[in-house]
Amino acid sequence: SCGFDRDSMQIDFKVGGRYSFQYQKEPGVHGQFLEIVPDQKIVFTWSETNTKVTVLIEAKGNASVLKLTHELIPDAYWENRFKAGWTSGFNELSKKLNKA
Repeated sequence: SCGFDRDSMQIDFKVGGRYSFQYQKEPGVHGQFLEIVPDQKIVFTWSETNTKVTVLIEAKGNASVLKLTHELIPDAYWENRFKAGWTSGFNELSKKLNKA
């Protein structure tokens, strides 16, 4: 479930558009889309620390490979939190996609 309900998401998916997610047990996050290249790349800010996330999408036959880079992380505390969060999120996504 990634920690938030679908009803708590607001996404204006365009360059300059904003997004927000309200988590069940922690403060929510919000940010702005900086770059969107269909089927290739999404870049957005991440509110908790004003960091930047880049997701690259690469076609591999009938599948896709996602590569996520989270930049401008201020310290090891946040690096560990983000690593755990992204790992958990991608594991949940993988489980859901493999069931489809």
